[in-house]
Amino acid sequence: MKHYLVVFSFLVCSFCFSQRTITGTVSDTDDVLLGASVSVKGTSVNTVTDFDGNYSIIANEEDILIFSYTGYESQEILVGDQSVIDVKLITDLIICFFPYYYPNYIHKIYGFNYQTFGIQFQNNYDLIPWDISPTISYLTNFNKNSSFAVSLERRFDLSDEFHFTARLTAETSDFNDNQYHSYKMELQKSVNGFWESDFMDIQLITGYIDYDGSTSSDNLGYGLGFEKSVIYNLKIGTNFIHWQEFNEFNANASYTWRRWSISGNYKHLADYEEFQIGLGYNFYF
Repeated sequence: MKHYLVVFSFLVCSFCFSQRTITGTVSDTDDVLLGASVSVKGTSVNTVTDFDGNYSIIANEEDILIFSYTGYESQEILVGDQSVIDVKLITDLIICFFPYYYPNYIHKIYGFNYQTFGIQFQNNYDLIPWDISPTISYLTNFNKNSSFAVSLERRFDLSDEFHFTARLTAETSDFNDNQYHSYKMELQKSVNGFWESDFMDIQLITGYIDYDGSTSSDNLGYGLGFEKSVIYNLKIGTNFIHWQEFNEFNANASYTWRRWSISGNYKHLADYEEFQIGLGYNFYF
């Protein structure tokens, strides 16, 4: 009897030691994946990755882990003597044109000069037909100060070598004694530098503005702007528009980390001046 107990105890201990907690991160070529499935093949044991793409699961040495995510090819990996298994999933090209393929952006915005709070939503090319990307923003101080803007953007590929982006923007604002309605059309083109392609984006701008402040005026205008990625994930931009009787100056900067982004925007238009900061998140649905 004692002999059987020793053998049974040995088998139990061997089974316990063969099990271990496996941890790791699931990502794609660009970022970590939230909600990716990790399961032990042939069992009901499974888990999903957290916000940072991390997972933790208990498995034996002989178990096979299955990593899967909608829109990506599944991978199967033998546990063996590994305790950390990081996986990079590859996009399944067969279904990569489904709507969730494109990210959507939501930004919360705060304006300092007029104490306004707002939100901005941007969709990349799958909400509206013809590959049009809409952006909508609204700010208010919950009193009389408010601003609303809508823009539509589309990229045109005329050939493998030549492409440009067209953007239409309508904006209406009412801040204290400054009210204006503006309509702009921008044509944006990437230009190459001596040592790199897509060195900078150049913008040609034209439009109409109805301004009512210390001076009232209806003006046609034209301007020039640029955008450039200065370091990894940091982009800056500025533009200048001449509205005949006054000028408009805009400057912006944004930094993206994983799916989060922070931004700063400055606008000076006649008597109107505002500085805004924003915090955004890029998501899929």
